[in-house]
Amino acid sequence: MNVMDRIKEIERRIQTMNRLLLNARRTYTLGLHHAQHEPPAGEDQIAHASQHLAAGSDVIKLDDLAAPDDTTDLDALITRHGLCPKLPNDVLKYLDGLGAWSVPAGGGGGSDPWSTKKLSSDFSTTSGTPVDVTGLNFTPAANKIYAIEGTLLLRTSNASYGVRIGSVQPSGLEDGVIAYGVATAAGSTSLFNVGAIASEWVHLLTALADAVNSWPAWLKAVLVVGATPAGDFQIRVRSETNGIEVFVKKGSYLRYREI
Repeated sequence: MNVMDRIKEIERRIQTMNRLLLNARRTYTLGLHHAQHEPPAGEDQIAHASQHLAAGSDVIKLDDLAAPDDTTDLDALITRHGLCPKLPNDVLKYLDGLGAWSVPAGGGGGSDPWSTKKLSSDFSTTSGTPVDVTGLNFTPAANKIYAIEGTLLLRTSNASYGVRIGSVQPSGLEDGVIAYGVATAAGSTSLFNVGAIASEWVHLLTALADAVNSWPAWLKAVLVVGATPAGDFQIRVRSETNGIEVFVKKGSYLRYREI
């Protein structure tokens, strides 16, 4: 055998050894199997292990193996294929392109864009001049635009005298509109719209349908806030006649959000 033939033989043997080493690496995770189950007498261990690989005569399926440890060793990464990470037990999350469980922007992880103020107890007054309804207010921030809405449960102690609702706005607004709707004594709707900014908007209501039940009032507004606002958006109420008790009942709410 000449020198060139010897070199080729050495290269062939090196390639054979490389293939054997590659198979050994691929079967590394079967080490426990080989430790506990010796191959048949006379059979090479690596050759035996290859029977359990893809296209082998005794393939071991992934779902036939024992449950994996609670680790991230096999998780898919941006640099390699892998398995799905452990589920987060949260129906609002999805698996993003970096392998993390994430909440979509603007999606539900339960993030409500509205901030809500509600009454946990009845508010009452006998005043014939407007008074603040405690808790139904918020402080607008500079250079923001707000959508506002709310529903009030109104009641009076005397059906001949109604509840007058309104609101006071912060100073420093650039623009704003508001609309109120209130049930009247006839059970219809009395609607009062204001299209210009005013320091206070008041709905002039005469009476409710009865003095036994709560009657609805609702409002919608948009505030365009300037650079230097001062004060709150505040729901106010007064009795039609001084001395007659009127109520804003528990469960009434005001909510607002930036738009």
